[in-house]
Amino acid sequence: LVAGSGRAGFGAGVEAYVTSGLPGHKHRSWLKQMTREIVDAPPGELTAHHLAAAPQLMTVWAENPYVPSGASRWSPPQLDLSTSPPSSKRPRHPSSSGPCSPGADHGLECALEVEALLKRLVDERFAAGRDDVNVTTEVYNAVLFGWANSGKGAFAAERAEQILMQMQQMYETGDGDVRPDVQSFRAVLLAWSNAARNAVSHGERRSDEKCQAAQRAERVLEYMAHLDGDSLLDADCFEVVLRLWSNSGLPNAPLRAERLLAVQDTMYLIGNEKCRLRASSFDEVLMAWCRHNYATTNNKSDKGDGKVGRVHDDLAAEAPRRAETILAHMEHLSDNGAVPDTMPNLASYTSVVSAWGRSGGQRGAHRATQILKRLEKRYFEKRSQLNKATEAGDNKLGVRVSKEASDLRPDTTIYNVCIDAWVKSHTKDAYRRARSILNRQIAAHATGIRRCRPDVYSYTLVLHACAAFAGTMKEKRKPFRVAKATYEQLLDAGNGVAPNHVTYGIMMKACARLLPKGSHEREQFAREVFERACGEGRVGKMVVCRLREAVSAEVYKEMMGKASKNRIPSKWTRYVPEAEKRQLGRSVSTKDS
Repeated sequence: LVAGSGRAGFGAGVEAYVTSGLPGHKHRSWLKQMTREIVDAPPGELTAHHLAAAPQLMTVWAENPYVPSGASRWSPPQLDLSTSPPSSKRPRHPSSSGPCSPGADHGLECALEVEALLKRLVDERFAAGRDDVNVTTEVYNAVLFGWANSGKGAFAAERAEQILMQMQQMYETGDGDVRPDVQSFRAVLLAWSNAARNAVSHGERRSDEKCQAAQRAERVLEYMAHLDGDSLLDADCFEVVLRLWSNSGLPNAPLRAERLLAVQDTMYLIGNEKCRLRASSFDEVLMAWCRHNYATTNNKSDKGDGKVGRVHDDLAAEAPRRAETILAHMEHLSDNGAVPDTMPNLASYTSVVSAWGRSGGQRGAHRATQILKRLEKRYFEKRSQLNKATEAGDNKLGVRVSKEASDLRPDTTIYNVCIDAWVKSHTKDAYRRARSILNRQIAAHATGIRRCRPDVYSYTLVLHACAAFAGTMKEKRKPFRVAKATYEQLLDAGNGVAPNHVTYGIMMKACARLLPKGSHEREQFAREVFERACGEGRVGKMVVCRLREAVSAEVYKEMMGKASKNRIPSKWTRYVPEAEKRQLGRSVSTKDS
Protein backbone atom coordinates (compact mmCIF):
# COMPACT_ATOMS: atom_id res chain seq x y z
CA LEU A 1 0.00 0.00 0.00
CA VAL A 2 2.82 2.40 0.81
CA ALA A 3 4.45 1.62 -2.49
CA GLY A 4 1.12 2.20 -4.16
CA SER A 5 1.04 5.81 -3.00
CA GLY A 6 3.97 6.66 -5.24
CA ARG A 7 3.43 7.31 -8.92
CA ALA A 8 5.53 4.39 -10.05
CA GLY A 9 3.44 1.93 -8.13
CA PHE A 10 0.06 3.56 -8.61
CA GLY A 11 -1.52 0.73 -10.58
CA ALA A 12 -0.21 -1.81 -8.09
CA GLY A 13 -1.80 0.32 -5.35
CA VAL A 14 -5.27 -0.13 -6.81
CA GLU A 15 -4.70 -3.87 -6.97
CA ALA A 16 -3.53 -3.77 -3.34
CA TYR A 17 -6.77 -2.04 -2.37
CA VAL A 18 -8.77 -4.88 -3.87
CA THR A 19 -6.95 -7.64 -1.99
CA SER A 20 -5.67 -5.99 1.19
CA GLY A 21 -8.55 -6.81 3.57
CA LEU A 22 -8.23 -3.53 5.44
CA PRO A 23 -11.19 -2.17 7.47
CA GLY A 24 -13.75 -0.14 5.53
CA HIS A 25 -12.80 3.25 6.98
CA LYS A 26 -9.14 2.73 5.98
CA HIS A 27 -10.16 1.75 2.48
CA ARG A 28 -12.17 4.95 2.28
CA SER A 29 -9.23 7.05 3.39
CA TRP A 30 -6.92 5.29 0.97
CA LEU A 31 -9.36 5.61 -1.92
CA LYS A 32 -9.70 9.33 -1.28
CA GLN A 33 -5.92 9.71 -1.20
CA MET A 34 -5.52 7.90 -4.50
CA THR A 35 -8.35 9.88 -6.07
CA ARG A 36 -7.01 13.24 -4.86
CA GLU A 37 -3.58 12.46 -6.32
CA ILE A 38 -5.17 12.12 -9.77
CA VAL A 39 -7.75 14.90 -9.50
CA ASP A 40 -5.31 17.48 -8.07
CA ALA A 41 -2.52 16.76 -10.55
CA PRO A 42 -1.83 19.77 -12.83
CA PRO A 43 -3.07 19.47 -16.43
CA GLY A 44 -0.72 17.47 -18.61
CA GLU A 45 1.02 15.70 -15.71
CA LEU A 46 -1.00 12.51 -15.39
CA THR A 47 1.26 9.51 -15.84
CA ALA A 48 0.45 6.27 -17.64
CA HIS A 49 -0.11 4.67 -14.24
CA HIS A 50 -2.59 7.42 -13.34
CA LEU A 51 -4.45 6.89 -16.61
CA ALA A 52 -4.59 3.13 -16.04
CA ALA A 53 -5.74 3.45 -12.43
CA ALA A 54 -8.41 6.13 -12.89
CA PRO A 55 -11.03 3.86 -14.55
CA GLN A 56 -10.47 1.23 -11.85
CA LEU A 57 -10.93 3.82 -9.11
CA MET A 58 -14.08 5.06 -10.81
CA THR A 59 -15.54 1.56 -10.87
CA VAL A 60 -14.72 1.04 -7.19
CA TRP A 61 -16.34 4.36 -6.22
CA ALA A 62 -19.35 3.52 -8.41
CA GLU A 63 -19.97 0.43 -6.30
CA ASN A 64 -20.40 2.62 -3.21
CA PRO A 65 -17.81 0.50 -1.42
CA TYR A 66 -17.63 1.71 2.18
CA VAL A 67 -19.95 2.53 5.03
CA PRO A 68 -19.97 5.81 6.94
CA SER A 69 -18.84 6.08 10.52
CA GLY A 70 -20.95 3.95 12.86
CA ALA A 71 -22.00 1.32 10.31
CA SER A 72 -20.90 -2.25 10.81
CA ARG A 73 -19.57 -3.28 7.40
CA TRP A 74 -19.72 -2.46 3.74
CA SER A 75 -20.30 -4.27 0.47
CA PRO A 76 -21.46 -3.79 -3.10
CA PRO A 77 -25.18 -2.93 -3.17
CA GLN A 78 -27.69 -5.73 -3.79
CA LEU A 79 -29.53 -4.54 -6.91
CA ASP A 80 -31.85 -5.89 -9.60
CA LEU A 81 -29.45 -5.14 -12.42
CA SER A 82 -25.70 -5.29 -12.74
CA THR A 83 -24.39 -2.63 -10.38
CA SER A 84 -21.48 -1.58 -12.52
CA PRO A 85 -20.30 -1.68 -16.11
CA PRO A 86 -19.04 -5.12 -17.14
CA SER A 87 -15.29 -5.45 -17.14
CA SER A 88 -12.99 -8.39 -16.75
CA LYS A 89 -10.79 -6.27 -14.47
CA ARG A 90 -13.60 -4.81 -12.39
CA PRO A 91 -12.27 -4.61 -8.80
CA ARG A 92 -14.43 -6.03 -6.07
CA HIS A 93 -13.55 -6.35 -2.42
CA PRO A 94 -13.64 -9.99 -1.29
CA SER A 95 -15.03 -9.33 2.19
CA SER A 96 -18.20 -7.64 0.95
CA SER A 97 -21.34 -8.99 2.53
CA GLY A 98 -24.22 -6.50 2.73
CA PRO A 99 -25.57 -3.36 1.10
CA CYS A 100 -24.72 0.15 2.14
CA SER A 101 -27.41 2.31 3.66
CA PRO A 102 -29.50 3.91 0.89
CA GLY A 103 -29.64 7.66 0.87
CA ALA A 104 -26.67 8.23 3.18
CA ASP A 105 -24.24 11.07 2.43
CA HIS A 106 -21.47 8.64 1.58
CA GLY A 107 -23.49 7.60 -1.49
CA LEU A 108 -23.45 11.16 -2.77
CA GLU A 109 -19.74 11.42 -2.04
CA CYS A 110 -19.06 8.27 -4.05
CA ALA A 111 -20.96 9.64 -7.05
CA LEU A 112 -19.17 12.99 -6.85
CA GLU A 113 -15.77 11.28 -6.64
CA VAL A 114 -16.53 9.32 -9.83
CA GLU A 115 -17.57 12.54 -11.57
CA ALA A 116 -14.42 14.29 -10.37
CA LEU A 117 -12.27 11.56 -11.88
CA LEU A 118 -14.19 11.74 -15.15
CA LYS A 119 -13.82 15.53 -15.30
CA ARG A 120 -10.09 15.20 -14.66
CA LEU A 121 -9.71 12.73 -17.54
CA VAL A 122 -11.73 14.98 -19.85
CA ASP A 123 -9.57 17.97 -18.90
CA GLU A 124 -6.42 15.98 -19.52
CA ARG A 125 -7.64 14.97 -22.94
CA PHE A 126 -8.99 18.26 -24.21
CA ALA A 127 -7.48 21.05 -22.10
CA ALA A 128 -4.00 19.49 -22.08
CA GLY A 129 -4.41 18.19 -25.63
CA ARG A 130 -3.36 14.62 -24.88
CA ASP A 131 -4.53 12.10 -27.47
CA ASP A 132 -3.41 9.14 -25.33
CA VAL A 133 -6.18 9.77 -22.81
CA ASN A 134 -9.15 7.56 -23.63
CA VAL A 135 -12.49 8.77 -22.30
CA THR A 136 -14.74 5.92 -23.32
CA THR A 137 -18.30 4.70 -22.85
CA GLU A 138 -17.11 2.40 -20.05
CA VAL A 139 -15.69 5.38 -18.15
CA TYR A 140 -18.97 7.29 -18.47
CA ASN A 141 -20.90 4.18 -17.44
CA ALA A 142 -19.01 4.15 -14.15
CA VAL A 143 -20.37 7.64 -13.47
CA LEU A 144 -23.89 6.54 -14.38
CA PHE A 145 -23.72 3.58 -12.03
CA GLY A 146 -22.18 5.79 -9.35
CA TRP A 147 -25.30 7.96 -9.38
CA ALA A 148 -27.59 4.93 -9.65
CA ASN A 149 -26.05 3.48 -6.49
CA SER A 150 -25.86 6.76 -4.59
CA GLY A 151 -29.19 6.42 -2.79
CA LYS A 152 -30.17 9.97 -3.69
CA GLY A 153 -33.51 9.10 -5.25
CA ALA A 154 -34.97 11.16 -8.07
CA PHE A 155 -32.10 13.68 -7.93
CA ALA A 156 -29.58 10.94 -8.72
CA ALA A 157 -31.77 9.49 -11.49
CA GLU A 158 -32.17 12.90 -13.13
CA ARG A 159 -28.40 13.48 -12.96
CA ALA A 160 -27.79 10.06 -14.56
CA GLU A 161 -30.25 10.97 -17.32
CA GLN A 162 -28.45 14.26 -17.96
CA ILE A 163 -25.13 12.47 -18.33
CA LEU A 164 -26.69 9.92 -20.67
CA MET A 165 -28.06 12.72 -22.86
CA GLN A 166 -24.61 14.35 -22.90
CA MET A 167 -23.06 11.08 -24.03
CA GLN A 168 -25.55 10.78 -26.90
CA GLN A 169 -25.01 14.39 -27.91
CA MET A 170 -21.22 13.93 -27.93
CA TYR A 171 -21.61 10.79 -30.03
CA GLU A 172 -23.84 12.57 -32.53
CA THR A 173 -21.28 15.37 -32.87
CA GLY A 174 -18.51 12.94 -33.77
CA ASP A 175 -17.10 11.39 -30.59
CA GLY A 176 -17.60 7.71 -31.33
CA ASP A 177 -15.79 6.61 -28.15
CA VAL A 178 -18.67 7.61 -25.88
CA ARG A 179 -21.66 6.15 -27.69
CA PRO A 180 -24.18 4.97 -25.03
CA ASP A 181 -24.50 1.19 -24.93
CA VAL A 182 -26.92 -1.19 -23.23
CA GLN A 183 -25.13 -0.77 -19.89
CA SER A 184 -25.50 3.01 -20.12
CA PHE A 185 -29.25 2.76 -20.42
CA ARG A 186 -29.47 0.02 -17.81
CA ALA A 187 -27.69 2.29 -15.37
CA VAL A 188 -30.30 5.01 -15.87
CA LEU A 189 -33.16 2.52 -15.56
CA LEU A 190 -31.53 1.25 -12.39
CA ALA A 191 -31.32 4.81 -11.09
CA TRP A 192 -35.08 5.28 -11.55
CA SER A 193 -35.73 1.86 -10.01
CA ASN A 194 -33.71 2.85 -6.95
CA ALA A 195 -35.47 6.21 -6.84
CA ALA A 196 -38.81 4.38 -6.58
CA ARG A 197 -37.42 2.10 -3.87
CA ASN A 198 -36.18 5.15 -1.99
CA ALA A 199 -39.67 6.67 -2.24
CA VAL A 200 -41.23 3.51 -0.79
CA SER A 201 -38.84 3.60 2.17
CA HIS A 202 -40.06 7.12 2.97
CA GLY A 203 -43.74 6.15 3.10
CA GLU A 204 -46.86 7.11 1.20
CA ARG A 205 -45.98 10.80 1.21
CA ARG A 206 -43.51 9.98 -1.55
CA SER A 207 -46.04 8.18 -3.79
CA ASP A 208 -45.70 10.89 -6.45
CA GLU A 209 -42.03 9.96 -6.81
CA LYS A 210 -42.95 6.33 -7.51
CA CYS A 211 -45.24 7.55 -10.27
CA GLN A 212 -42.54 9.83 -11.67
CA ALA A 213 -40.00 6.99 -11.60
CA ALA A 214 -42.27 4.71 -13.66
CA GLN A 215 -43.04 7.45 -16.19
CA ARG A 216 -39.43 8.57 -16.59
CA ALA A 217 -38.14 5.00 -16.89
CA GLU A 218 -40.68 4.31 -19.63
CA ARG A 219 -39.48 7.44 -21.44
CA VAL A 220 -35.93 6.07 -21.28
CA LEU A 221 -37.21 2.82 -22.78
CA GLU A 222 -38.92 4.74 -25.58
CA TYR A 223 -35.70 6.66 -26.22
CA MET A 224 -33.81 3.37 -26.50
CA ALA A 225 -36.33 2.14 -29.08
CA HIS A 226 -35.99 5.43 -30.98
CA LEU A 227 -32.18 5.20 -31.13
CA ASP A 228 -31.72 1.51 -31.87
CA GLY A 229 -34.31 -0.80 -30.41
CA ASP A 230 -32.86 -3.94 -31.96
CA SER A 231 -29.49 -3.63 -30.25
CA LEU A 232 -30.42 -1.79 -27.05
CA LEU A 233 -33.75 -3.23 -25.91
CA ASP A 234 -34.04 -6.57 -24.14
CA ALA A 235 -36.39 -8.34 -21.74
CA ASP A 236 -34.40 -7.16 -18.70
CA CYS A 237 -34.94 -3.51 -19.56
CA PHE A 238 -38.65 -4.03 -20.09
CA GLU A 239 -38.92 -5.91 -16.82
CA VAL A 240 -37.42 -3.05 -14.81
CA VAL A 241 -40.08 -0.67 -16.13
CA LEU A 242 -42.84 -3.26 -15.70
CA ARG A 243 -41.83 -3.63 -12.07
CA LEU A 244 -41.91 0.12 -11.59
CA TRP A 245 -45.46 0.31 -12.91
CA SER A 246 -46.48 -2.72 -10.85
CA ASN A 247 -45.19 -1.07 -7.66
CA SER A 248 -46.40 2.43 -8.47
CA GLY A 249 -49.82 2.01 -6.88
CA LEU A 250 -51.47 4.12 -9.58
CA PRO A 251 -55.04 3.27 -10.59
CA ASN A 252 -54.04 2.84 -14.24
CA ALA A 253 -50.81 0.93 -13.48
CA PRO A 254 -52.15 -2.48 -14.65
CA LEU A 255 -53.18 -1.02 -18.02
CA ARG A 256 -49.83 0.72 -18.45
CA ALA A 257 -48.02 -2.51 -17.58
CA GLU A 258 -50.12 -4.52 -20.04
CA ARG A 259 -49.49 -2.00 -22.79
CA LEU A 260 -45.76 -2.16 -22.16
CA LEU A 261 -45.83 -5.95 -22.24
CA ALA A 262 -47.58 -5.76 -25.62
CA VAL A 263 -44.81 -3.48 -26.90
CA GLN A 264 -42.22 -6.01 -25.72
CA ASP A 265 -44.07 -8.79 -27.53
CA THR A 266 -44.22 -6.68 -30.69
CA MET A 267 -40.45 -6.10 -30.55
CA TYR A 268 -39.96 -9.86 -30.32
CA LEU A 269 -42.35 -10.60 -33.19
CA ILE A 270 -40.55 -8.19 -35.52
CA GLY A 271 -37.26 -9.94 -34.91
CA ASN A 272 -35.67 -8.86 -31.61
CA GLU A 273 -35.00 -12.21 -29.96
CA LYS A 274 -33.77 -10.50 -26.78
CA CYS A 275 -37.29 -9.25 -26.11
CA ARG A 276 -38.83 -12.72 -25.92
CA LEU A 277 -41.61 -12.80 -23.33
CA ARG A 278 -40.95 -14.72 -20.12
CA ALA A 279 -42.86 -15.65 -17.01
CA SER A 280 -41.24 -12.98 -14.83
CA SER A 281 -42.47 -10.26 -17.21
CA PHE A 282 -46.03 -11.58 -17.00
CA ASP A 283 -45.66 -11.84 -13.22
CA GLU A 284 -45.11 -8.08 -12.95
CA VAL A 285 -48.36 -7.46 -14.84
CA LEU A 286 -50.17 -9.97 -12.65
CA MET A 287 -48.85 -8.23 -9.54
CA ALA A 288 -50.09 -4.90 -10.90
CA TRP A 289 -53.60 -6.34 -11.19
CA CYS A 290 -53.30 -8.03 -7.80
CA ARG A 291 -52.39 -4.76 -6.10
CA HIS A 292 -55.14 -2.90 -7.87
CA ASN A 293 -58.10 -2.86 -5.48
CA TYR A 294 -60.79 -0.44 -4.50
CA ALA A 295 -58.38 1.54 -2.38
CA THR A 296 -57.08 3.09 -5.58
CA THR A 297 -60.34 5.01 -5.93
CA ASN A 298 -59.30 7.04 -2.90
CA ASN A 299 -56.34 8.46 -4.77
CA LYS A 300 -56.15 12.15 -3.99
CA SER A 301 -56.08 13.10 -7.65
CA ASP A 302 -59.46 11.44 -8.19
CA LYS A 303 -61.39 13.20 -5.42
CA GLY A 304 -64.19 15.34 -6.73
CA ASP A 305 -64.31 13.53 -10.07
CA GLY A 306 -67.11 10.98 -9.89
CA LYS A 307 -66.61 9.80 -13.45
CA VAL A 308 -62.95 8.96 -12.86
CA GLY A 309 -63.86 7.24 -9.61
CA ARG A 310 -66.42 5.06 -11.38
CA VAL A 311 -63.85 4.11 -14.01
CA HIS A 312 -61.44 3.05 -11.28
CA ASP A 313 -64.21 1.10 -9.54
CA ASP A 314 -64.92 -0.78 -12.76
CA LEU A 315 -61.21 -1.44 -13.27
CA ALA A 316 -60.81 -2.76 -9.74
CA ALA A 317 -63.82 -5.06 -10.18
CA GLU A 318 -62.25 -6.36 -13.39
CA ALA A 319 -58.83 -6.99 -11.78
CA PRO A 320 -59.21 -10.67 -10.72
CA ARG A 321 -60.86 -11.69 -14.00
CA ARG A 322 -58.16 -9.95 -16.00
CA ALA A 323 -55.43 -11.56 -13.91
CA GLU A 324 -56.94 -15.02 -14.47
CA THR A 325 -57.16 -14.36 -18.22
CA ILE A 326 -53.46 -13.48 -18.32
CA LEU A 327 -52.63 -16.62 -16.33
CA ALA A 328 -54.58 -18.74 -18.81
CA HIS A 329 -52.70 -17.05 -21.68
CA MET A 330 -49.38 -17.92 -20.02
CA GLU A 331 -50.50 -21.55 -19.69
CA HIS A 332 -51.53 -21.62 -23.34
CA LEU A 333 -48.27 -20.13 -24.63
CA SER A 334 -46.14 -22.55 -22.63
CA ASP A 335 -48.27 -25.66 -23.14
CA ASN A 336 -48.32 -25.41 -26.94
CA GLY A 337 -44.60 -24.63 -27.08
CA ALA A 338 -45.01 -21.20 -28.69
CA VAL A 339 -43.14 -19.39 -25.89
CA PRO A 340 -41.90 -22.01 -23.40
CA ASP A 341 -40.36 -19.42 -21.08
CA THR A 342 -43.83 -18.15 -20.18
CA MET A 343 -44.78 -21.19 -18.13
CA PRO A 344 -46.53 -19.84 -15.02
CA ASN A 345 -44.75 -20.29 -11.72
CA LEU A 346 -45.81 -20.21 -8.10
CA ALA A 347 -45.71 -16.39 -8.05
CA SER A 348 -48.08 -16.28 -11.04
CA TYR A 349 -50.69 -18.44 -9.34
CA THR A 350 -50.28 -16.67 -5.99
CA SER A 351 -50.96 -13.30 -7.61
CA VAL A 352 -54.20 -14.53 -9.18
CA VAL A 353 -55.35 -16.29 -6.00
CA SER A 354 -54.67 -13.08 -4.09
CA ALA A 355 -56.56 -10.97 -6.64
CA TRP A 356 -59.64 -13.17 -6.32
CA GLY A 357 -59.30 -13.28 -2.56
CA ARG A 358 -59.23 -9.51 -2.31
CA SER A 359 -62.36 -9.23 -4.42
CA GLY A 360 -64.38 -10.77 -1.57
CA GLY A 361 -67.58 -12.78 -1.68
CA GLN A 362 -68.25 -16.40 -2.43
CA ARG A 363 -67.28 -16.11 -6.10
CA GLY A 364 -63.87 -14.66 -5.24
CA ALA A 365 -63.15 -17.43 -2.73
CA HIS A 366 -64.40 -20.11 -5.12
CA ARG A 367 -62.25 -18.86 -7.99
CA ALA A 368 -59.22 -18.62 -5.66
CA THR A 369 -59.75 -22.27 -4.72
CA GLN A 370 -60.00 -23.32 -8.37
CA ILE A 371 -56.73 -21.54 -9.20
CA LEU A 372 -55.05 -23.30 -6.26
CA LYS A 373 -56.29 -26.65 -7.56
CA ARG A 374 -54.91 -25.83 -11.01
CA LEU A 375 -51.50 -25.18 -9.47
CA GLU A 376 -51.61 -28.44 -7.52
CA LYS A 377 -52.62 -30.39 -10.61
CA ARG A 378 -49.83 -28.94 -12.76
CA TYR A 379 -47.28 -29.51 -10.01
CA PHE A 380 -48.17 -33.15 -9.48
CA GLU A 381 -48.21 -33.69 -13.27
CA LYS A 382 -44.64 -32.39 -13.39
CA ARG A 383 -43.66 -34.68 -10.51
CA SER A 384 -45.11 -37.63 -12.40
CA GLN A 385 -43.18 -36.62 -15.54
CA LEU A 386 -40.02 -36.34 -13.46
CA ASN A 387 -40.48 -39.85 -12.07
CA LYS A 388 -40.96 -41.26 -15.58
CA ALA A 389 -37.88 -39.42 -16.87
CA THR A 390 -35.83 -40.77 -13.97
CA GLU A 391 -37.01 -44.32 -14.60
CA ALA A 392 -36.18 -43.95 -18.30
CA GLY A 393 -32.74 -42.54 -17.53
CA ASP A 394 -33.43 -39.38 -19.54
CA ASN A 395 -31.24 -36.94 -17.61
CA LYS A 396 -31.79 -34.01 -19.95
CA LEU A 397 -35.58 -34.25 -19.66
CA GLY A 398 -35.26 -34.89 -15.95
CA VAL A 399 -33.31 -31.68 -15.35
CA ARG A 400 -35.83 -29.59 -17.30
CA VAL A 401 -38.91 -31.10 -15.67
CA SER A 402 -37.28 -30.90 -12.24
CA LYS A 403 -36.86 -27.14 -12.64
CA GLU A 404 -40.42 -26.76 -13.89
CA ALA A 405 -41.74 -28.73 -10.91
CA SER A 406 -39.64 -26.64 -8.54
CA ASP A 407 -41.07 -23.42 -10.02
CA LEU A 408 -44.61 -24.73 -9.45
CA ARG A 409 -44.14 -26.22 -5.99
CA PRO A 410 -46.87 -24.79 -3.71
CA ASP A 411 -45.86 -23.00 -0.53
CA THR A 412 -47.51 -21.97 2.72
CA THR A 413 -48.37 -18.51 1.45
CA ILE A 414 -50.65 -19.54 -1.40
CA TYR A 415 -52.65 -21.84 0.88
CA ASN A 416 -52.96 -19.10 3.51
CA VAL A 417 -54.12 -16.60 0.88
CA CYS A 418 -56.78 -19.06 -0.26
CA ILE A 419 -57.94 -19.74 3.30
CA ASP A 420 -58.13 -15.99 3.87
CA ALA A 421 -60.29 -15.66 0.76
CA TRP A 422 -62.89 -17.86 2.44
CA VAL A 423 -62.61 -15.83 5.65
CA LYS A 424 -63.39 -12.71 3.60
CA SER A 425 -66.27 -14.40 1.78
CA HIS A 426 -68.58 -14.18 4.85
CA THR A 427 -70.56 -17.17 3.61
CA LYS A 428 -72.26 -19.65 5.91
CA ASP A 429 -69.94 -22.49 4.93
CA ALA A 430 -66.77 -20.39 5.01
CA TYR A 431 -65.43 -22.23 8.06
CA ARG A 432 -65.89 -25.60 6.33
CA ARG A 433 -64.27 -24.42 3.10
CA ALA A 434 -61.38 -22.83 4.98
CA ARG A 435 -60.80 -26.05 6.88
CA SER A 436 -60.87 -28.04 3.62
CA ILE A 437 -58.07 -25.85 2.24
CA LEU A 438 -56.05 -26.47 5.41
CA ASN A 439 -56.64 -30.20 4.95
CA ARG A 440 -55.31 -29.95 1.38
CA GLN A 441 -52.28 -28.10 2.71
CA ILE A 442 -51.60 -30.76 5.34
CA ALA A 443 -52.01 -33.50 2.72
CA ALA A 444 -49.65 -31.74 0.30
CA HIS A 445 -47.06 -31.38 3.04
CA ALA A 446 -47.41 -35.08 3.79
CA THR A 447 -46.45 -35.88 0.16
CA GLY A 448 -43.07 -34.26 0.71
CA ILE A 449 -43.70 -30.60 -0.17
CA ARG A 450 -41.89 -29.22 2.83
CA ARG A 451 -42.34 -25.55 2.04
CA CYS A 452 -46.14 -25.73 2.19
CA ARG A 453 -46.17 -26.80 5.82
CA PRO A 454 -49.04 -25.09 7.69
CA ASP A 455 -47.89 -22.29 9.98
CA VAL A 456 -49.62 -20.47 12.81
CA TYR A 457 -51.44 -18.24 10.32
CA SER A 458 -52.88 -21.25 8.49
CA TYR A 459 -54.54 -22.52 11.64
CA THR A 460 -55.48 -19.08 12.95
CA LEU A 461 -57.27 -18.17 9.72
CA VAL A 462 -59.42 -21.27 10.02
CA LEU A 463 -60.23 -20.30 13.60
CA HIS A 464 -61.17 -16.84 12.33
CA ALA A 465 -63.59 -18.35 9.79
CA CYS A 466 -65.18 -20.44 12.53
CA ALA A 467 -65.49 -17.54 14.96
CA ALA A 468 -67.19 -15.40 12.30
CA PHE A 469 -70.00 -17.92 11.76
CA ALA A 470 -73.49 -16.49 12.18
CA GLY A 471 -76.46 -18.77 12.83
CA THR A 472 -78.55 -20.41 15.50
CA MET A 473 -76.91 -21.81 18.61
CA LYS A 474 -77.60 -25.32 17.31
CA GLU A 475 -75.87 -24.48 14.00
CA LYS A 476 -72.89 -23.04 15.85
CA ARG A 477 -71.95 -26.42 17.31
CA LYS A 478 -70.34 -27.56 14.05
CA PRO A 479 -68.05 -24.54 13.54
CA PHE A 480 -67.05 -24.76 17.22
CA ARG A 481 -66.06 -28.39 16.82
CA VAL A 482 -63.99 -27.45 13.78
CA ALA A 483 -62.41 -24.57 15.70
CA LYS A 484 -61.59 -26.75 18.71
CA ALA A 485 -60.11 -29.52 16.56
CA THR A 486 -58.01 -26.99 14.62
CA TYR A 487 -56.83 -25.33 17.83
CA GLU A 488 -55.80 -28.66 19.36
CA GLN A 489 -54.06 -29.64 16.14
CA LEU A 490 -52.06 -26.41 16.30
CA LEU A 491 -51.08 -27.12 19.92
CA ASP A 492 -49.68 -30.47 18.80
CA ALA A 493 -48.01 -29.18 15.60
CA GLY A 494 -44.53 -28.81 17.08
CA ASN A 495 -41.35 -27.80 15.21
CA GLY A 496 -41.76 -24.15 16.10
CA VAL A 497 -45.41 -23.88 15.02
CA ALA A 498 -47.45 -22.73 18.03
CA PRO A 499 -50.30 -20.32 18.86
CA ASN A 500 -49.55 -16.61 19.13
CA HIS A 501 -51.45 -13.82 20.89
CA VAL A 502 -53.80 -13.47 17.88
CA THR A 503 -54.57 -17.21 17.88
CA TYR A 504 -55.56 -17.13 21.53
CA GLY A 505 -57.65 -14.00 20.99
CA ILE A 506 -59.57 -15.52 18.08
CA MET A 507 -60.06 -18.81 19.92
CA MET A 508 -61.49 -16.85 22.83
CA LYS A 509 -63.78 -15.07 20.35
CA ALA A 510 -64.95 -18.44 18.99
CA CYS A 511 -65.67 -19.56 22.53
CA ALA A 512 -67.70 -16.40 23.25
CA ARG A 513 -69.68 -16.48 20.03
CA LEU A 514 -70.24 -20.19 19.40
CA LEU A 515 -70.98 -21.64 22.83
CA PRO A 516 -74.14 -20.94 24.89
CA LYS A 517 -73.80 -18.00 27.25
CA GLY A 518 -73.38 -19.02 30.88
CA SER A 519 -72.75 -22.67 30.04
CA HIS A 520 -70.18 -24.65 31.97
CA GLU A 521 -68.50 -25.73 28.70
CA ARG A 522 -68.05 -22.10 27.63
CA GLU A 523 -66.51 -20.94 30.91
CA GLN A 524 -64.35 -24.06 31.22
CA PHE A 525 -62.95 -23.79 27.72
CA ALA A 526 -62.38 -20.03 28.08
CA ARG A 527 -60.47 -20.71 31.29
CA GLU A 528 -58.26 -23.30 29.59
CA VAL A 529 -57.44 -20.96 26.69
CA PHE A 530 -56.74 -18.02 28.99
CA GLU A 531 -54.53 -19.98 31.37
CA ARG A 532 -52.49 -21.36 28.49
CA ALA A 533 -52.11 -17.87 26.97
CA CYS A 534 -50.97 -16.51 30.35
CA GLY A 535 -48.50 -19.36 30.82
CA GLU A 536 -46.98 -18.79 27.40
CA GLY A 537 -46.84 -15.00 27.77
CA ARG A 538 -49.20 -14.36 24.86
CA VAL A 539 -52.04 -12.37 26.39
CA GLY A 540 -52.87 -9.63 23.91
CA LYS A 541 -55.64 -7.05 23.85
CA MET A 542 -58.05 -9.40 22.06
CA VAL A 543 -57.57 -12.15 24.65
CA VAL A 544 -58.54 -9.82 27.49
CA CYS A 545 -61.52 -8.28 25.63
CA ARG A 546 -62.90 -11.61 24.46
CA LEU A 547 -62.44 -13.16 27.89
CA ARG A 548 -64.76 -10.51 29.29
CA GLU A 549 -67.36 -11.57 26.70
CA ALA A 550 -66.86 -15.30 27.21
CA VAL A 551 -67.28 -15.56 30.98
CA SER A 552 -69.40 -13.99 33.69
CA ALA A 553 -68.23 -10.90 35.55
CA GLU A 554 -67.44 -12.98 38.66
CA VAL A 555 -65.37 -15.51 36.77
CA TYR A 556 -63.60 -12.73 34.83
CA LYS A 557 -62.63 -11.00 38.07
CA GLU A 558 -61.45 -14.25 39.59
CA MET A 559 -59.34 -15.16 36.54
CA MET A 560 -57.79 -11.70 36.18
CA GLY A 561 -56.90 -11.43 39.87
CA LYS A 562 -55.26 -8.07 40.61
CA ALA A 563 -54.76 -7.48 36.88
CA SER A 564 -57.06 -5.36 34.77
CA LYS A 565 -57.44 -4.46 31.13
CA ASN A 566 -54.98 -1.59 31.56
CA ARG A 567 -52.67 -3.31 34.06
CA ILE A 568 -51.46 -6.63 32.70
CA PRO A 569 -48.65 -8.59 34.39
CA SER A 570 -45.50 -8.47 32.28
CA LYS A 571 -45.21 -12.26 32.55
CA TRP A 572 -48.48 -12.60 30.66
CA THR A 573 -47.33 -10.40 27.78
CA ARG A 574 -43.65 -11.28 27.42
CA TYR A 575 -44.11 -12.63 23.86
CA VAL A 576 -46.65 -10.04 22.72
CA PRO A 577 -45.38 -7.44 20.19
CA GLU A 578 -44.50 -4.08 21.73
CA ALA A 579 -47.17 -2.23 19.73
CA GLU A 580 -49.81 -4.56 21.14
CA LYS A 581 -48.48 -4.10 24.66
CA ARG A 582 -48.90 -0.35 24.36
CA GLN A 583 -52.57 -0.86 23.54
CA LEU A 584 -52.95 -2.86 26.74
CA GLY A 585 -51.69 0.01 28.85
CA ARG A 586 -49.02 -0.16 31.53
CA SER A 587 -47.72 -3.63 32.25
CA VAL A 588 -47.06 -4.53 35.87
CA SER A 589 -44.58 -6.96 37.29
CA THR A 590 -45.54 -10.50 38.18
CA LYS A 591 -44.88 -9.72 41.82
CA ASP A 592 -47.44 -6.88 41.73
CA SER A 593 -50.07 -9.17 40.25
